[in-house]
Amino acid sequence: MPSVVLLPNFCAEEDANWRLLLSQPFYRRLATMWRLLFGKETLIKGLDGPSTHLLRSSLFCRDEHVFAGLPKIESGIPWLMTEGAAESLRKLGCQPWGTSPELVNQFHDKAYIKRFADNSALDPSPIQNLFRIFDPQELRDLSAFHQSLRDTISSWPETYQERWTLKPRFGSSGRGRLPGTFLRVELPALPGAQSRLIDRGGVILEPFLDRTVDVSSQFFVHSKGEVEVLGTLAQVLSTSGSYDGHTGRIVDGQFHAGSEFDTRHIDDSLKLVHEVAEKGFRGPCGIDGFAFRVNEGIHFRSLVELNARFTVGTIVIGLLRRIIHSDSVPRWIGQNSLFRFYLSPSENPLPTGAFIVPITQEEGRMTSCFTFLRPR
Repeated sequence: MPSVVLLPNFCAEEDANWRLLLSQPFYRRLATMWRLLFGKETLIKGLDGPSTHLLRSSLFCRDEHVFAGLPKIESGIPWLMTEGAAESLRKLGCQPWGTSPELVNQFHDKAYIKRFADNSALDPSPIQNLFRIFDPQELRDLSAFHQSLRDTISSWPETYQERWTLKPRFGSSGRGRLPGTFLRVELPALPGAQSRLIDRGGVILEPFLDRTVDVSSQFFVHSKGEVEVLGTLAQVLSTSGSYDGHTGRIVDGQFHAGSEFDTRHIDDSLKLVHEVAEKGFRGPCGIDGFAFRVNEGIHFRSLVELNARFTVGTIVIGLLRRIIHSDSVPRWIGQNSLFRFYLSPSENPLPTGAFIVPITQEEGRMTSCFTFLRPR
């Protein structure tokens, strides 16, 4: 058996069947790239077909893992540690690596990071006290729930009443959110989504904000609780909040989102990461934040989501580490460059004059890549 076995249980927050997801090119591509963070003898479950191919070169096929904290002995590593993932890995004869499922479930709840931000007074003043956390039992009586929505939203300043969102406490990439307006509190989709939202831990009510930049900071908590800052990235998101790529800047081998909020995001995020590390979290994690515009002013909400698992940002930074330490790319890329990661380059025009590093291909067509440009 290989020293490390990966379990790509994507969307486990939503009890998704990851084996079925791997029949989709997007998730096969993601699993292939996740595998690149590990030594070349690492096995990943579920990738048996030829539909997604790694561009095999010395750039990515290495003997060593890209992050020093990843295990080198026989271990099983899931994308997200759950009871089901741990049991599956044990059946494969692997010792599950990482944080216990109970702790991951606690930290991965969006209510956890919201309460931490409230207790630490980290939310900007315009939106303090606007959010409301609903537990699963509060969704069982829809009439009472609608009344709670009306009462909460009517207490907000008028600026925020027009549009709002119900966000599942467990979920990823904007999936499962229900948008609403003050004039339509009785959401037509809510009865059909009621059972699903209860199963996903309840919801958080929050105002819809005019976002200007999305920032993701990536960390690795090592075996003794030491926290390593991997870097910050700017997220490219669709209007629904789903992932569309990353951008940033490399300066002397360090990765930056390139926003005015990078330092603040790292500082605020470290407060949370140190707390979960003290409580027993180990391994990679990512924290999302964003800037938003209100009344012609720009504010920054640093703690939006804690992904207590591997993230696409983890993959991006890991691949960037592989690239800048390779002799087959120009040295200026690791010294001072602007980059963008494309998970679907065919849907986005690549910049003219960029140095392109392909990552995966399907049927002879490049399906993920990085582009690099010299700053002007």
